[in-house]
Amino acid sequence: MILKLSVPERRAEGHADVPMWPSETKRWLAKLPSVDPAEAARLLRGALHTLNRLELAGRTRLKLLELYQDPIATTSLEIPKRKIGLSVPLSPDNKLIVDQIRDVHIEMAFGYKAVILDAAGASPSRAGLSDSALVTAIYRAIRYLTEVMHISYRSYAPHPDGAWSEIHELYRHASSLGVLTQRVQDPLNAVSAASSILDIYKRALLLGLSDPYHLPYRTVDWVYAALESW
Repeated sequence: MILKLSVPERRAEGHADVPMWPSETKRWLAKLPSVDPAEAARLLRGALHTLNRLELAGRTRLKLLELYQDPIATTSLEIPKRKIGLSVPLSPDNKLIVDQIRDVHIEMAFGYKAVILDAAGASPSRAGLSDSALVTAIYRAIRYLTEVMHISYRSYAPHPDGAWSEIHELYRHASSLGVLTQRVQDPLNAVSAASSILDIYKRALLLGLSDPYHLPYRTVDWVYAALESW
């Protein structure tokens, strides 16, 4: 199946400064500067940018991406703490951290889309990827694309071109596989330990339909949180 998903071009060689295996990645993530979220976001963005441009087995890529979820969630809390969206245009410091954190989410979506393309036959590295792993990758890709939209809305910044079409493409792919209601563990979900592709897709649609660019940033956050409960 040919999927219209954008991912960076990948190459075979590695990079010495970026951990390539789960055990190394865990140690590296544990050393991120928790007292400096801006620096942590910069380091996360740099590591993911490198990983997404390397040729890795889909199974290995998925394991690495899963390890990044908690640090990214923690770093993303810096956006509401700084009350970003209260004043427009953003101050240089706030714009820098928003751009970095949004780029981190874009890179996470890139990674999961690469896993999906591997499983669809776009790369020989698809070997060893289970059906449940593919469902997880589709769910996460939609999740992180939706997070990108949320960050864009609350900071009144244009969302990336093609983000909506890719969310729809991922949904169509999941529908063709018959996995829309399969439950996926979601540590980022504040309401339920597991959710489905259908649930996360509806959340994305309803967020977009709320006319978010004309809402106060706090209301955007409230809508986004409420949709998780609904």
